[in-house]
Amino acid sequence: MGEPWDHPVSDLPGIGPERTAHLGRLGLVTIYDLLLHRPRRYEDRSRLAGIRSLKPGETATLKGRVLASGVSRGRNLGRTLCKVIIEDDSGTMTCRWWNLPYMRNQVKVGDGVFVYGKTGAGEEPRMDHPDTEIAVEGEEPGIHLNRLAPVYPLT
Repeated sequence: MGEPWDHPVSDLPGIGPERTAHLGRLGLVTIYDLLLHRPRRYEDRSRLAGIRSLKPGETATLKGRVLASGVSRGRNLGRTLCKVIIEDDSGTMTCRWWNLPYMRNQVKVGDGVFVYGKTGAGEEPRMDHPDTEIAVEGEEPGIHLNRLAPVYPLT
């Protein structure tokens, strides 16, 4: 193994036996394999949409302000449901996360947020488990928004 890219992925810092096994299931055994690993697809997260303009089943990026947030415990097997209501100039939308109660602490009432996900069908506009980033005044959105984002296969 003369060339650095011929070394196994386990030689990289932070890659232990468990992660090596996960990467191996994707056929990623050497550093060279990692360098050539391509995304499964790309998602266009560069265009902002208004809440009112969305149709059920449409995937979109929204920028809004948090109106309310809360966590409730379901009757079935103790699952938790975190709900955050966001608004933009055109309307309001509910974002929901199951079994992620910490999301209530990630976004606070009054925060500006970007969300990306698929809208659900129903009376009220909603997104389940959207990717979420806090909008910081004067800063560009983070790495998951305002660009084409790669989506890699999971193991």
